[in-house]
Amino acid sequence: AFRALGGLFILITLFCVYVLHTRITFGKLRVLLVEMSSIIASTVELNVLLSSFASRIAHASSVTLCQIALLTESDLALKLRSSHAVRKVGWKPQIGKTYPLGSVPTCRQVIQTLQPLVLHRRDLRRLPKGEDSLELLTGGLEEIRSVLVMPMVTKDRVMGVLILGEIRGFKRSRFTSSKMVLTQALAKQAATAIDHARLLIEVIEKSEAIREAHFDSIKALAEALETKD
Repeated sequence: AFRALGGLFILITLFCVYVLHTRITFGKLRVLLVEMSSIIASTVELNVLLSSFASRIAHASSVTLCQIALLTESDLALKLRSSHAVRKVGWKPQIGKTYPLGSVPTCRQVIQTLQPLVLHRRDLRRLPKGEDSLELLTGGLEEIRSVLVMPMVTKDRVMGVLILGEIRGFKRSRFTSSKMVLTQALAKQAATAIDHARLLIEVIEKSEAIREAHFDSIKALAEALETKD
């Protein structure tokens, strides 16, 4: 009876710990989503949005590195748009560099399947040094031991990939299910914000084009009237 009660007590304790951990995780998620919504409301400049998102996601996920790579207009390549490291590391991110999907098969798989992928140190060691795949996944940091590649999806459309890299050992800092849920929610929020920002930028550009066209028409009419006069 005492053993049964002891076992029941352990189960109850573990359940309480799980519930508390879940509440903390989702509480953190709510706070981060509010912060990201505030960033979205304050600016439509895509580079500013991406830089802020990379910083917040890196700190929220407790990882060393966060990179955001977006698909190009042709959907045949990824362009690195933002990178943030939480520790002072001697490295220069390849912001603006384009990586054809054929040269980054891991990211291509994530985009095609819409499923996140975790790479361990042994997986990273199999990748040839100096090639695009390893450079994009690790940001050129040789110390990276594990990587999480998360698709950025909104309205069934893939915007790009979110890449998280960790220097610490996987046993010490692993990509748990709760961290995956947190990262997935943040990636979706970021993808939606990017989509909205792009649409708004297109609207602004088209409005400017229409305004310039109207101005040119009025100028041409005025010149025609002056010529006739």
